[in-house]
Amino acid sequence: MANPEQLEYLQDSADDWNIYRREHAITRPDLTGADLSAAQLPGADLSGADLLKADLRAIDLTGANLAHADLSGAFLLDVDLSGANLTGADLTGANLSGVNATGAILTNANLTVLRSAGPTCPMLTCPTPACIKPIWAGSTCPVPPFSRPT
Repeated sequence: MANPEQLEYLQDSADDWNIYRREHAITRPDLTGADLSAAQLPGADLSGADLLKADLRAIDLTGANLAHADLSGAFLLDVDLSGANLTGADLTGANLSGVNATGAILTNANLTVLRSAGPTCPMLTCPTPACIKPIWAGSTCPVPPFSRPT
């Protein structure tokens, strides 16, 4: 269960959250199962956060820092992760249907066992060919695994 005080600051704004996190030296925010759907959090520092099974539908995380965050089983339908840092993040079992990860840093991120909602394939926009194998390992999805930037 998410820490209520941390959740309250995060729901205010990314700036309020970043200040609160710095002032309280929070190294591993507990946002387990949090409902942050449709939140506007561009630039939020969620590095190391526990977002296990969090509801992040339609959230704006443009340029956010999610390095080493645990997003296992999270619901990220239609999330904007463009320019976000997901270095070392764990996305095992996360639903990434409709995610925009253009320009996101995915170095050492665990992108295995991804699911999509319903019968369609997860459409993760990924800027690097290195993403193909981890995202689509074991998949029979007929849709190209990513869109190459032009």
